[in-house]
Amino acid sequence: MAYKMDNIFATNPAAKYYALISMTLMFVVIGAAFYVLVAEEGAETWGAALWVSWKSVTAGDDSPDENYMPRIVNLVMVVAGMIVMATLFGLIDETMAGKVEELKKGKSDVLEDGHSVILCWNDKLLPVVEQLALANESDNGKAIVIMAEMEKEDMDEQVSESDIDLKGSEVVTRSGSSMIVADLAKLSVRTARSIIILTDPELAADEADAMSIRTCLALTAFGKLDGHVVVELCDIDNMDIVRIGVASSGIHLVPLVAHDIIGRLMIQCARQPGLAFVFTGVLQFDGSEVYIKEWPELKGKTFEDVVYRFQDAIPIGVKCAEFMADGSHILLNPPLSYVLEEGDSLIVLAEDDDSYKPNEKVLPNPPEPIQLLVDEERVPESILFCGWRRDLEDMLTELDKWVAKGSRLTLLSGVSVDEREEMLGSPRNSMAQGERNAFWSLQNMTVHHVEGNPVLRGDLLQLEMISFDSIIILSDETWEGTGMSCDSRVLVAMLLCKDICRKLGRSEVPIVSEILDPRTKQLVSLSGCSDYVVSSELISMCLAQCAESCDMEYLLKTLFSEEGSEMHTKDVRHFADEGEVLSFWELQKRANNMKDENNVAVVLMGYKQEDDEDYVINPPDKAKKLTWKSGDSVCCISED
Repeated sequence: MAYKMDNIFATNPAAKYYALISMTLMFVVIGAAFYVLVAEEGAETWGAALWVSWKSVTAGDDSPDENYMPRIVNLVMVVAGMIVMATLFGLIDETMAGKVEELKKGKSDVLEDGHSVILCWNDKLLPVVEQLALANESDNGKAIVIMAEMEKEDMDEQVSESDIDLKGSEVVTRSGSSMIVADLAKLSVRTARSIIILTDPELAADEADAMSIRTCLALTAFGKLDGHVVVELCDIDNMDIVRIGVASSGIHLVPLVAHDIIGRLMIQCARQPGLAFVFTGVLQFDGSEVYIKEWPELKGKTFEDVVYRFQDAIPIGVKCAEFMADGSHILLNPPLSYVLEEGDSLIVLAEDDDSYKPNEKVLPNPPEPIQLLVDEERVPESILFCGWRRDLEDMLTELDKWVAKGSRLTLLSGVSVDEREEMLGSPRNSMAQGERNAFWSLQNMTVHHVEGNPVLRGDLLQLEMISFDSIIILSDETWEGTGMSCDSRVLVAMLLCKDICRKLGRSEVPIVSEILDPRTKQLVSLSGCSDYVVSSELISMCLAQCAESCDMEYLLKTLFSEEGSEMHTKDVRHFADEGEVLSFWELQKRANNMKDENNVAVVLMGYKQEDDEDYVINPPDKAKKLTWKSGDSVCCISED
């Protein structure tokens, strides 16, 4: 009997209340029986006795009674009532404490719609929250729901200590596993506007991607989702696998390979100083960012015509109504003769989605230039890579597309040459160290392997430092420690390279560094580094952009690719003579006049004069006359 009672109380949460009700009724019936027994014959009916007993148990019966026996029964029943009430209060307290504990542990359901969901916790989460809060500011904020395998109190504490200005948004945290359907169901994922899946930082790359893929499969249990899913991956080879997993579910999936984006960006930045700051300015939600909107009144207009119709925005491309042959529907920097058709949307840089609209066409008429700079032909170059990362093969493949034939890459790392050969998949040969192709697909450059530590001056001096045209310092994956400790090594390597180049009379050599912790940015800026990439921060911006618009997947793919039009920084003297006074509109007209045989020109996005700290993206007064001179530059989208 005792065993059965234990099971009932253990398995049925309501059993305690049923027991309390039974005990109360038992006291009332027993009390009524005693009242009938001690009352004078015929003085107390069963109905009246039950009522008196009930009052004694629940409220205490204070009615006068001449006989002492009824008083004794009343006293006993009042004591029984005190027991009942004490038990009741205990159960209420226990239930309330359980509910509070459930809330503390983040086990309750989220009742939201149109919200953003972030699954898993890594170093990119808080920057993503910050970007989403900025994106939602114009909508007076929205809910941002986070679920991770952490205690809710720990998550709430970290969000609070980050001092993020939520701009009216609300952060809701829940504890659970993103791979368990029941835990996902608590987040109202079906009605979320977007779901971001972050990688687990505690796992190796393949294991982390496997968990992300399993999470995507778990989301298919909810059928068609209102929003789309953005998944961060570590290995580009897993992109097809995750797409296959959700192909039949109707889920719109946007995979983002963090290492691939950072690798491509660092290669571009090494060739164009300042480009990392331009990418950051465009991808963050603070300032001018990308918006895509259809304008029916622009139907039938050419892209060249449209460029001069926005005072508060800069058109940079078109989202076509129909998919193109390559499977994309994003056309960045289209031919000037491209005619907008019904269903086409314009891609612009603007402050907000309601801050711009087409106006009357501006007709700039700059004078004929006297002597502008012209792009020089590609020549072989020498590049130094310091550090090692597991996707280095992908970086080398991408770099090979950008450099001229005959270029040379020197790779300085503590990883042995044998290990590099194995990781890069290159053919074995008898050379222990020296020049060779990293793998068969390299067409334009050779790789020179050197074993050494980039934070040691002696190891750097054994290289021909005077010969390098650019230097890239990677956050080496073989280094142990936190992001700050890795950044410290990057900082030391950067300062050593800068000092050696200065002493060799090569101070102009661009040095691009990868840093992990955003708090290192100020130190790198003070050191005079040409450029730096805050990998976690930049990927967070990409994730947030894709969460707000799934079309950003195609746009990012185009921006970070060598093929077609991409982002560049150029000397302003390509568009203005030394000391010439022109407005931004007139610079754009000059750029349009430089169209190629395919009628593709250059789309100017902003400028940076010699005394400016940062690029001015989407200038507010495009008609303002400015004096352009050596040292000034523009950021633009072009094919070269």
